[in-house]
Amino acid sequence: MTTGRAALVLTGGGARAAYQVGVLGALRELWGAREGNPFPILCGTSAGAINAVALATHAHDFSVAVRRVAWIWRHFHVDQVYRADAAALAATADAGSGTRREPDPDELPGLFSYLVEVPKPVIAAVNGVAAGGGFVLVAKCDLRFASTAASFTTVFSKRGLIAEHGLSWLTPRQVGMGDALDLLWSSRKIDAVEAHRIGLVQRVVEPDALVADAVAYVDDLAANVSPNSLAVTKRLAYAHLGAGMRAAFTEADVATYEALDHPDVKEGVQSFVERRPPRFRRLGGPTTM
Repeated sequence: MTTGRAALVLTGGGARAAYQVGVLGALRELWGAREGNPFPILCGTSAGAINAVALATHAHDFSVAVRRVAWIWRHFHVDQVYRADAAALAATADAGSGTRREPDPDELPGLFSYLVEVPKPVIAAVNGVAAGGGFVLVAKCDLRFASTAASFTTVFSKRGLIAEHGLSWLTPRQVGMGDALDLLWSSRKIDAVEAHRIGLVQRVVEPDALVADAVAYVDDLAANVSPNSLAVTKRLAYAHLGAGMRAAFTEADVATYEALDHPDVKEGVQSFVERRPPRFRRLGGPTTM
């Protein structure tokens, strides 16, 4: 796309929306590549964590996916709550015997967690209810724009589940410990205004303006900001969440000196001197036009 952006729109509610989460597997490979479109937008809604992962696991056949969701809920029992996460349960449950296995930590990034490692901005534009797995998906995006019609709920505690997919680590860093525990413990639904007040959401606009606002933001990044600068800054920001101050400062200094040799720095200075828009190179691709 010549505009330097792309969009994935998840529509519909309940099982249909959860089934569409199956495309996230394909996006992991697309977004993980350094070549290609560097500025995706992710916007839409999703269903609960159990439905989402079950349907996504069987995205090759919708009828099989629906039967598997029904089976999981009919056979769900308390000892599965803490001994198998939603993804492992959906992927490995045997519809005949109910067998299961412990979750493999290496499998988890394939559904949600890889989003924070994508070297490109990932923005959620939420125009409905982000619940359970939908909340996780939104939380793992870099920025969150919401319409006044949006709402957010973690759901997990009301189903006997825990804060899944790293929310216990991520949410306190996004909104602070007190508000994070409130959201994770109570599973209460909050509206977009409250989500913005506590820092979960960065922008709130009217429903009709949501997608246009997100697109305008990304268009501005694509036109005026170095993709390499965005990628390195994102990597450092997430890496330094768990780093000590001295280590973070040192790594940032090293990255700064490395950036001085990048072609984007020369282009950024030259475009400023020539009073024209910059023409940065896409990640792994040609210069933007």
